[in-house]
Amino acid sequence: MRACLILSLLFCTAAVSAPRLAPVRDVTIDYVVHPGGGRPQAVRVAIEAGGAHMRITAQDLPLSILVDRPAGVAHVLVPLLRAYSSVDIGRYDPERGVLRHAAFTRGGTEHLAGGRCTDWRASSPSGTASACITEGGVILKGEFANRHGAGGAVLATGVDYARLPPWTWSLPADWHDMGPVSLDKLGLAPR
Repeated sequence: MRACLILSLLFCTAAVSAPRLAPVRDVTIDYVVHPGGGRPQAVRVAIEAGGAHMRITAQDLPLSILVDRPAGVAHVLVPLLRAYSSVDIGRYDPERGVLRHAAFTRGGTEHLAGGRCTDWRASSPSGTASACITEGGVILKGEFANRHGAGGAVLATGVDYARLPPWTWSLPADWHDMGPVSLDKLGLAPR
């Protein structure tokens, strides 16, 4: 569920009359994630410039998630087992959900996590979202709800624009592939 929430809030591309929703340069963001109905979680998200790849780690989870958005795949890495499993995430792309055909409204500005951001609201038949987004496409605060009422929120607590090494987006070569898993079968698919 956390991965779906993060994907929904973070991994989008910009439309002409919408804010930039993918960073223009590599960035690592520390977030507090509030999954709908769950307890807040500290999460670190590294995003490649342009938003094609992302690495998600959480203090409370013994795993990492590598997202390859162009391929529509997330790889769940389990260091304890030196193994990974792949998940098809294409149908959970936020552009196919809340943000598909959304109307965007620009609001005021805020200072969060050491940066200035602009408030935006998005509304579509699939749901609503709001976010405070930097000019460079980094979401510092966001929340969403789909048409079924499921949703969540993120709040950035720190941002680092250091260039990320290429291995950040790669599967470890000597790890075992446990085969594909389904978010539906795990009970983690957004509704």
